[in-house]
Amino acid sequence: MRRPSSDSFRVVLVLPARAYTGRYDNDEHVRDLSQLGGERFHAYCPYAGGPAIGPTGYRYHPIYLHAKVAVVDDEWLSVGSANLNRRGLATDSEMNVQSIAPTVARALRIRLWAEHLGLPEEEVEKADPIDVIDSAWPAAATKLERLIRAGSPPDAAQVRRYVPGRNPPSRLLDIIQGATLEH
Repeated sequence: MRRPSSDSFRVVLVLPARAYTGRYDNDEHVRDLSQLGGERFHAYCPYAGGPAIGPTGYRYHPIYLHAKVAVVDDEWLSVGSANLNRRGLATDSEMNVQSIAPTVARALRIRLWAEHLGLPEEEVEKADPIDVIDSAWPAAATKLERLIRAGSPPDAAQVRRYVPGRNPPSRLLDIIQGATLEH
């Protein structure tokens, strides 16, 4: 992140908005990566919306995303249950498939991005990935945020920006973690 190999270096993470466990770790890593990567780093969380009883007639809920999928440079991919860190890939008893398979990696990225962004796969396939990261992802997140605030019907694109917690328990955990070996 500090010394990208090119101007086209980007990292896009899709994380659960409300992780059952691990939210604190997600928040810490997103804060760190945001500081290191600036505009090269993007974090989002998936949402679903639909008709509901309430003041607007629509409600949105975060999707608990537990899949561990990584695609790097449309060449390398990893899919499975292991967390994508040293412990998850080396010492935990997890199951992952990792492969250098450009055709499969690219197809997986296109399919996932099309789903998250609410775009046809053909459109994502034809577009430059950097343009999609720099333009389509933020636009989709901004649009969904507007729809949620307005209580409007859901759109095909359903991603929001991931915002690390700023609540008192999160601050307390910052202090505790700083005083332990876990940091």
